[in-house]
Amino acid sequence: MNKPIVLSAADRMIIASYHSVLDGLAAYLGGGFEFVLHNLENLDSSAVKIINGHHSSREVGAPITDLALGMLAEIQNKQGDKNRIYNNRNRKGSPIRAATLPIFGEGGRIIGLICINFYMDIPLNEFLSSWFQTGDEIASVSEALASNAEDLIAHSIADARSSIYNSGGVANHSKNRSVIEHLYHKGIFRLKSAVPKVADMMGISPNTVYLHLRKLRQARTSDKDDN
Repeated sequence: MNKPIVLSAADRMIIASYHSVLDGLAAYLGGGFEFVLHNLENLDSSAVKIINGHHSSREVGAPITDLALGMLAEIQNKQGDKNRIYNNRNRKGSPIRAATLPIFGEGGRIIGLICINFYMDIPLNEFLSSWFQTGDEIASVSEALASNAEDLIAHSIADARSSIYNSGGVANHSKNRSVIEHLYHKGIFRLKSAVPKVADMMGISPNTVYLHLRKLRQARTSDKDDN
C-alpha cells in the first residue's frame, strides 16, 4: 500500500461486524486455531481482535505481519478469488495451515483482513475435544436442511403436527391454531408467501392463518406492555 487508507463510518461498522463472527468460528473450531482481525487504517497496530493469540504471543494492537503486507498487494491486484490459503511455520518451526481473507468495504476496496492460522502440532486429544463435546456443553438440535422454501414449510408443519398431535394435551379444534403458533415462533412466516403456502398445505384458508397470526401478535404486544 502506498498510503494509509481512511475508513468511513460504514467501513468501521463492517470491520466491527466480524468480531462476533470470529468469536463463533473460534468456539466452533476450537483452540488450535488463531484468528486475527486486521483494520488496515493503521498498519502499525492493525490487529483489532485476536483469539488464541497465545500461539503467536500477539495481542490486540500488534502490527500487520510482513507476509500479510506482501499478500495485500497481491490480493489487490489479483482477479477472481482473492482469498489466500497457504502453508507456513511459526518461529519455532511448527507447521501452520493458514488463510488470509480480505474484507471489502465501500467502493469495493479492501479495508481489513481476517487471518486464520491452524497450528498443526496441537495435541490430537486437545483438537478432538472441541469436536466431541457432550452433555450440557453442546446443545443437541434438529435442523431441516431443505432445498427450497416449500420443503422447509412442509417439514416444519410435519414437525409441528407430530409434536402437537402426539402430546395429547391439545383439543382437536385447537390443533391448527397450535400448529400455526409453532410455525410463528420458529419464524416460518418470515419466509416469502408463507401464509398462502401454509394455508394450502394445512387445508385451511389464508384468512384463517391471518386470524391466528393477528391474535399471536396481539398477545405478544400485550406481554411486552405488561413488562
